[in-house]
Amino acid sequence: MHQPKTLLFFALKTLLLLPLSFGAWYFFSLLLSVPVMHGLEWILGSFWGEWLQGVSRAGYQLNVLLTIPIAQNEASLALELNPLSYGYGLPFFVALVFAAPGEFETKVGQILLAWGLVLLPVQWLGLTILSLKTLVFDIHPAIAALIAPEPWQQEAIAIGYQFSSLVLPALSPLLVWVYFYRDFLQDLLPENHALQSNKDVDNS
Repeated sequence: MHQPKTLLFFALKTLLLLPLSFGAWYFFSLLLSVPVMHGLEWILGSFWGEWLQGVSRAGYQLNVLLTIPIAQNEASLALELNPLSYGYGLPFFVALVFAAPGEFETKVGQILLAWGLVLLPVQWLGLTILSLKTLVFDIHPAIAALIAPEPWQQEAIAIGYQFSSLVLPALSPLLVWVYFYRDFLQDLLPENHALQSNKDVDNS
C-alpha cells in the first residue's frame, strides 16, 4: 500500500518515534560518551597543554581535571560537564530518519555518518565552550585573566556558549536531515501534494 506523504502524517510518526529514540539514546549514553570523552580530552589538551590533567567519566558526567598556575600557586580544578545536554541531536535525528521512507540499511548508514561528521563534533564544540565559559565566568577572576584577558574574548565566549548550547544541538540534526531527505521534504510541501492529487485524479 502506498504510504501517504503528508506533513501531518510525518509529524505524527516522528512524535511517536521520539520517545523510543530518546529512550534508546539514554540507555546507550554511557557507551556513546566514550568517544565524546576521548575527543574532548584531545581538543582541550590542544588548547591548554600541561594544564589539562585528563578527562574522566563519572556516571553520566565528564570531569575535566585541570591544574592552573595562579601567581606562585597552582589551582587544581575539576569541571563537571554533562554530555547529554549537547548530545540530544542524535535521538532527534534518528526519529526524523525513521519517520521518513527508505531502506533500513540506508538509514543506519545516514545515522552513523551524521553522528560522526556533524552531531559528535557539535557535542565536542559545546562541551569545549562550556569548559571555557565555566573557567572564565564561574571560577575566579585570576583564571579568567589568564584565559580571556580582553573583553571581546569574554564576549565571544558568552556568545559561543549561547549558540552552542541553545541553537546547534537542535538545529544541526534538522539541517542534516533536510540534506539527506530534500526530495522527500519537497514532496511534503502542500502545493506539491495538491499537484500530485490532481494528477492522480486526471489519471483515473
